[in-house]
Amino acid sequence: MKRYAFALFLDADYKALEDWLNRQAERGWELERFRLGMWAVLVPRTHTEVTYNVDLTPPGREEEREEEYRQLCADAGWQLVGKAGSKRIYQSKQGRTAIPLQTDSELEEKQFRACVSHPALSAALRLVLLLFFLVGLNLLTYHRPVYWFELALHPLTLVVLGLMLLQLLWHLTMGLHAWRYGRAIRRAEEQGKPFPRPSLGRARLRGGLEGLSNLVLVVLLVLYVPFSFETSRQEVPLNQLDGTGLITAADFGYAGAPNDVVWLDGGPFLHSVSLIQSLGPDGVLYSERFQSRWPWLAWQVFGELRGQEQWDTHRKICCGSGESTILPITVPGAEEAILFQCERGQYLLLRKGNVVVRLMGDLDFTDERLLARIEAVISANEGV
Repeated sequence: MKRYAFALFLDADYKALEDWLNRQAERGWELERFRLGMWAVLVPRTHTEVTYNVDLTPPGREEEREEEYRQLCADAGWQLVGKAGSKRIYQSKQGRTAIPLQTDSELEEKQFRACVSHPALSAALRLVLLLFFLVGLNLLTYHRPVYWFELALHPLTLVVLGLMLLQLLWHLTMGLHAWRYGRAIRRAEEQGKPFPRPSLGRARLRGGLEGLSNLVLVVLLVLYVPFSFETSRQEVPLNQLDGTGLITAADFGYAGAPNDVVWLDGGPFLHSVSLIQSLGPDGVLYSERFQSRWPWLAWQVFGELRGQEQWDTHRKICCGSGESTILPITVPGAEEAILFQCERGQYLLLRKGNVVVRLMGDLDFTDERLLARIEAVISANEGV
């Protein structure tokens, strides 16, 4: 009869794994093998006395040196019966009379630093570098400013980023745990006390959290990666779309083209609708409307668009890349509004409640009739 037990322990808690295995031996079970670094296959104990010792093997140790170490352990009565990460599980059938596997506390402390402390800090550093790499890749690929509110347009990306930050926090926490445990080892060595052993309950909790965090991250990556190569934007002909609340050339008395296309993007927290239309000899109009779920998110959208106005790609295309001048403007009903006089044309940005609207083009947005029309369209579509 075999029994499978979940036994995921961090490398920092290798002594807790040793205590757990010895408890299983006292209850009449012995380890047959370790699977996937987390599942212990236990069988009824067939030997009178069984003792376990868990040791750490520094990463990168040559196979030849590893084999020599195993042979030394075998000569002392310890047989390798399982591996999990940097942990090596040895079994002795001599019971408590077996020769101790590790007697040099200074060497054990060095192994702990090499196998636990350094990898924990390295993992946190790799995640930090990965986050910087992703932001840098976005800047180099799209050659445009980073708008953090765009994360709200793509909730799955936001979730994955949040999990990466949780992973970073987890690795930093485990790095702190390893550092504190390393200090406890040094103090015990200096004071001639027994090697400190972590609490079995807390060690199992840390192992369970590690397994859960990795599982959730893998599942989300599996769900996210297939869609990461696809754009979330949808193109819809303007004449097939109703009730978007988008301000169009027709609202200013211009005739739109039959092939005008609207771009739709976003999710349940924030979505945007945008289009660019020709005004004939009068130039072009770029119109975009953001509808947020909460007023504070609309405030964030407005603030970021205002703060990065001179680097905005649409602004450069529609109004030129030169410096702009802020003109005084009052839009009826708007809580915030700002007007930029650009190299060619004007850029109007305004916020009302959960709605942010921006308009760019060769129009005079100081004209009260245009402003009244803009306010009328926004008010008529506030719930859209």
